[in-house]
Amino acid sequence: MNIKYASFLLAGAALLATTSASAGHLAEMGDADFKLVVDPSGACKAKSECTVTLRLEALGEYHINDSFPYKFTGDAGVPWKKAAFSKADGDFVKTAEKTGQMTVKFSPEKAGKATVAGTFKFSVCSAANCKVDSKTVTFDYPVK
Repeated sequence: MNIKYASFLLAGAALLATTSASAGHLAEMGDADFKLVVDPSGACKAKSECTVTLRLEALGEYHINDSFPYKFTGDAGVPWKKAAFSKADGDFVKTAEKTGQMTVKFSPEKAGKATVAGTFKFSVCSAANCKVDSKTVTFDYPVK
């Protein structure tokens, strides 16, 4: 591959990442094996339940690990619906071979910008190995 073509591809990838991040996502992260996108699930109002979806996508030869106990533990200081959200409780569902989603809920006390954080534990596998990972997820959620 020549250098001009590679530079064009990298510029296109950067533009795509910028576009998808500004398309309503609260946060986005990943590496060569996975992508994690945090999406709001509708408007969030003070003193009511707000829902956020963590969408996990396995990339390349990787797929969602069916046997892993996916879990999200919210940080203190955020009024979470429960202490932890998990696959065992039905909060994580596999939506396709390479995708799954965790639904988390919290109830902000007041309007404004709510900074929400927690730790998401997940796993993706290839035919050769499984990768277990834990990511700190932090995002600002506009509350009306």
